[in-house]
Amino acid sequence: MRQEVETLRLANQKVQDDLKWALILQKPGSKLMELNGTTSAPGASAKLAYDQSGHAMVMMSGLPTPPAGKEYQLWFIVADKPPMRGKTFSTDSHGKGMMEDQLPDVALKSAAFAVTLEPQGGSATPTMPMYLRS
Repeated sequence: MRQEVETLRLANQKVQDDLKWALILQKPGSKLMELNGTTSAPGASAKLAYDQSGHAMVMMSGLPTPPAGKEYQLWFIVADKPPMRGKTFSTDSHGKGMMEDQLPDVALKSAAFAVTLEPQGGSATPTMPMYLRS
C-alpha cells in the first residue's frame, strides 16, 4: 500500500508540474529556451520557460547522477556581467529534474543559461564543468 501511495504522490506531482509549465507558456510574452548538453553530459538537455515577470521553470533530462556532496546549479548569463546564480537542484535516478526559479530583472531581455555541477548548497560563482548551456 505504501508503494501505491508513493506512486500516486509522484503522479500527482507530475500533473502539478505540467500544469505550472502550461501556465507559464500560455502567458503573453513567454519565452522558451533550449539548453543542450556539453561534452560533460552529451545526452543531456533542458527546456527553460519564463514569463515577462521572470518566473521560470526548467525541465532537465539525461543528466548524470551527481556524486555525493554535489548538486546542479542554474546560472543566468548576461553580457558584461558576471554570471548570476540560480537555484540548485538534483535529479532523479533517470537524470530528470524540474525546478522553478526567478530570473533577475537584468536577465529578462537577453540572457543565456547554463547548468554546472557545484558543491551542495551551490556556489557564488560557477565552477566547472558545465553540463548544459543555451
